[in-house]
Amino acid sequence: ETDGPGPGGDSIDQIKSVLNSLYPTTTYADAYTPVEGGGDATGFVYDTSSVTLLNSVQIGSGTLTHNILRGEFQPVGGSNSDIFYVYSIHLKSGDDGASATQRGTEAAYLRADADSLGDGTQVLFVGDFNMKGSEEAAYQNLTASGTNQLQDVADAPGHWNANPAFITLHSQDPQSNMDDR
Repeated sequence: ETDGPGPGGDSIDQIKSVLNSLYPTTTYADAYTPVEGGGDATGFVYDTSSVTLLNSVQIGSGTLTHNILRGEFQPVGGSNSDIFYVYSIHLKSGDDGASATQRGTEAAYLRADADSLGDGTQVLFVGDFNMKGSEEAAYQNLTASGTNQLQDVADAPGHWNANPAFITLHSQDPQSNMDDR
């Protein structure tokens, strides 16, 4: 999740600029969706000496709460068998049941899109999932068995929100106490 270009915004280009300053022998590039009604976009910053962005498409325009970007990447010097896809995700936020239901619907939509890429395709889902725990339909839809079943890299099912047992995984909500994955 990133803010769009303009005064006080453009965080994705700011990150790209910082990385290019820190690592001048490498060139970082970015790709991002159009800004949606809430002022947010999703996107990637990537090292062009390591990977090539072959294609990027916005997924579910007008269907999902937020714009989602799917990038098709290939390691530099790699073959077609090395191609992988990255989804920059921002699922529906909110603590109420309707928001959780919407996240579940959005996750099912994105999982179907990933499944359509074919069995065994290498896929990463990254971003702001807004889930409170693995009991949510969104988590269940993403990790359900099938064509491109996603794996939770932390392998930490449970209810994460404000749960001290998961404090080492809390990375969300920098405006207050970290209390979510």
